[in-house]
Amino acid sequence: MAEPPEEPPEGPPEEPPEEPAEGPPEEPPEGPHEGPPEGPPEGPPEEPHEGPPEEPSDWLPEEEPWDRLSEQQWDESPDERWGEPEIHSPAELAQRRAEERAARRRVGRQRLLVLLAGVIALVVIIVLVTGSGGGSPTPSNTVPAVTKAAGTGSGPGHLGAGSDAAAVPTNILIADRNNNRLVVVSPLGRVVWSSAELSPSDAYFSSSGRSIVVTQHLNAVVLLRGVDSGRIDYSYGHANIPGSGDDRLRDPQTGHLTVTGQIVIADLGNCRILFVRKPSHVPVSHLGNGPCVHGPPTSFAEPDAAFPTSDGGLVVTERNPGWIDVLSKTGTLISQTRLATFSQPYDANEFAPGKLIVTDRTHPGTVEELSAATGSATAGKVIWSYSPKSGAGELKDPTLAIVLADGDVLVADSLNDRVIVIDPKTDKIVWQYGHTATPGSTAGYLHTPESVDLLP
Repeated sequence: MAEPPEEPPEGPPEEPPEEPAEGPPEEPPEGPHEGPPEGPPEGPPEEPHEGPPEEPSDWLPEEEPWDRLSEQQWDESPDERWGEPEIHSPAELAQRRAEERAARRRVGRQRLLVLLAGVIALVVIIVLVTGSGGGSPTPSNTVPAVTKAAGTGSGPGHLGAGSDAAAVPTNILIADRNNNRLVVVSPLGRVVWSSAELSPSDAYFSSSGRSIVVTQHLNAVVLLRGVDSGRIDYSYGHANIPGSGDDRLRDPQTGHLTVTGQIVIADLGNCRILFVRKPSHVPVSHLGNGPCVHGPPTSFAEPDAAFPTSDGGLVVTERNPGWIDVLSKTGTLISQTRLATFSQPYDANEFAPGKLIVTDRTHPGTVEELSAATGSATAGKVIWSYSPKSGAGELKDPTLAIVLADGDVLVADSLNDRVIVIDPKTDKIVWQYGHTATPGSTAGYLHTPESVDLLP
């Protein structure tokens, strides 16, 4: 007679090895087994499988029992949870696992949708931000983008003998008047960019470096040219039709784009300073009431230049008689400095608060740094003067000088057909582009350079 079956250990009893294809499992036969029953297998009972194997992508590691407790299990008492477990059939276990996998897939899909929505939102924001920068009617005054004028050029450099490329911090824009062109050269003397331009007397970058304000004083026109496009984006004045009304100029000398988006023009023949803004051809405002006499800011004696200052004001050069007037951003007079020894003062500009530099367009020419007159005084204090009477350093009708960051001075030595850098500590020329008093149009040559400007 067979021994009675052992008491089942704690935990789920051995499930029958086979699962019926349809419906609940058959009840085990009553009565004792032939031989002792097998003990429970280690771990959960193996799940029967029928049909094609499950896709590998559906497999996820088993979660801890804590994560699989259903709300119904949490509603049970601790004795019911941790005492004798409820016996489930293999079909029920299979169904529960299928539900768990389906729930995990739903959560995964939800997370993927959230991630995709975030990526799409980020792309939309980037497009909106980068695509909305062209609404201003004036060139950008923010950090400059790379333009063709910012290149390095190629081929050999064309500097004068003994030139030190390190003396020039960045590319230089030159108004090469009698070659009818604008040209940008690198510190190594390579031509980086050029553009045909009819008799440019002055040319200055916008603060972004993407536009150039060009003055054609013989044609009575000031225009705004795009560096990369080469197009004329705006012009004020009618070519070869001088006048004093709206959209008319008479011998304009300089034009600069200000931080406010206005172009300030020294209209010498009308003895006034004009402020215009694209696309309008009606002046925004002006300084000077017509009489060509020294009386800033009401009247000016042949204003040769109007250079913006770092604080929004202006430095105005009066040619006859010679004065430098410093005006505030509201147009009030801050200082007036008499240039008693200058015969043709040109293009005075401020290189530090209260510090000015100006050229005397004569032969031999002069470059002078001075402090502006203060109070009721009209005489400035000379800081440095350069005026060799002969030799390689002699200047011939210099038109513009700019103080560089290290204190060296960049000069347009116009009738010597060259642009040079002078070291004020030694009074030596340390950089030169162009052949002295030898005009030409090929690389390394200039013909009457009227102005210079540094790429921002």
